[in-house]
Amino acid sequence: MSGATRSSIQRKQAPRRKSATREKVAITIPRPLIDQARQEVRAGRAESISALVSEALAEKLKTEALQGILEAWDAEYGPPSEEDDAWARRVLGI
Repeated sequence: MSGATRSSIQRKQAPRRKSATREKVAITIPRPLIDQARQEVRAGRAESISALVSEALAEKLKTEALQGILEAWDAEYGPPSEEDDAWARRVLGI
């Protein structure tokens, strides 16, 4: 057996290690969203569909965590006054 063939066989027989930072999962996504995701990848605006989904999920979880913080502040201090809201909008430029 040549070295290349022996090497190939050894790789195939080696036990697979699970990645400590990533896990493959199966999800169902509506076809139109998948089509749009593929367009984003083709246009170079996303590295892959997996990267795009990971980014969207991270953003969703971050938004929900921030919403939880705001709700806790409202529960402790009450909602912001109109004056507070106007100040925040002015400072943020929105």
